[in-house]
Amino acid sequence: MSNNATGHDFRYELRAVALLTFAFGLVGIDRFAMNYMFPAMREDLGLSYQDLGNASGMLSLALGISALIAGPLTDRFGARAVVVPSVVVFSLSAGLSGLVDGMGQLLVLRFTMGLADGAFATACITASLNAAAPSRKALVNGISNAGLSILGLGLGPILITWLLATTGSWRLCFFIITIPGLILAVVLWRTLRDKSSEPTSVSAEETGHAVKASNIMEVLRYRNVWICMGLQTTVVGALVTVVTMTPSYIVDTLKMPEQVMGTISSAIGFGTVTGALVITAISDRVGRQPVILGCAIGALLMVCALYVTGPNAVLLFIELALISALCFASLYIVVGPAVTECVPPSMGASATGFVIATSEILGGAVAPTMGGYVAEHYGLAQTYLISIGALCCAIVLALFLRTGRRPAPMHMPNAAPQVL
Repeated sequence: MSNNATGHDFRYELRAVALLTFAFGLVGIDRFAMNYMFPAMREDLGLSYQDLGNASGMLSLALGISALIAGPLTDRFGARAVVVPSVVVFSLSAGLSGLVDGMGQLLVLRFTMGLADGAFATACITASLNAAAPSRKALVNGISNAGLSILGLGLGPILITWLLATTGSWRLCFFIITIPGLILAVVLWRTLRDKSSEPTSVSAEETGHAVKASNIMEVLRYRNVWICMGLQTTVVGALVTVVTMTPSYIVDTLKMPEQVMGTISSAIGFGTVTGALVITAISDRVGRQPVILGCAIGALLMVCALYVTGPNAVLLFIELALISALCFASLYIVVGPAVTECVPPSMGASATGFVIATSEILGGAVAPTMGGYVAEHYGLAQTYLISIGALCCAIVLALFLRTGRRPAPMHMPNAAPQVL
């Protein structure tokens, strides 16, 4: 039923956004569940902290690869044709994780999950924008992405550790979290619509949505793109290291109960929502560069505090919340306005996709692998030194970022983005 003269279906918008938000949350729960169950898995399978880092890095590597190819697939086949299979594959990969008996099988499943995650995230954004009214596209996209923070990172640790305590089996936990995703996939297939019937006079290549070698070479002419790539990579590396290693650090090093660990870890999700809603809005008023620099400095101080904090649940919760708020806010600003405002509009999607892929492959894949090595040979607490070093690099890079408060009007002679 349409609610305005343009024929927009508001009821469909509500249904689609609710389902996509929930889907983002389930994907987040499936992705990060292993971090919270790893202490139990480590004992049963004889895994090491290096294995934990490698598993996390494998997923990020696959996600980065998938992000480069999912856009053209979505443009060609429609968002629904990509969203639904990716949810099915991701859910089944999570469930099959309950059957693994060694690291090789786990790495294969994590790589598969990463491919599905990258495809889902790209197509989900498209599906959200398709469902939204023109005046609510940014709001709807933000709401759907918030599902990852609220459910995946906020409620997920509490749910997983509760399931683990209730069932007594990490294998059964993996099986249980698979069921909602498979049910949701059926509902998404029956609900989502594609805008294939709406004519367009501009191709994906012309709008910059298709990632081609020529697009990438043009994008790399702009100095801020390189700086944003470095910023995104270092902040992702710092954040993924903290998110991956902290649950095991709380249980194995600080000797705190698993359910307490789940409550502390939930600070990551709640802090992310706060950062996304508050800190990003500040950048619209005072500019991108000072906010990104402030986030990097604040996150560095909080990781240093986390490094020296003992088994104090309240302090750990506050520190993790602030780290996630500052890091995620920085990531949202960098990969959003900071990079798109420094290139022509026709290159915005290519620049964004390239920054995401680079940061996931280099920051998301390499940093936790290094963290696993450090944890195995020098102790879990020393993995925070990787995050500290990465954030120091981010501070230096932020000093060289050149952006305005808002994008200058494109008709002005001095509004051309700065090239190398």
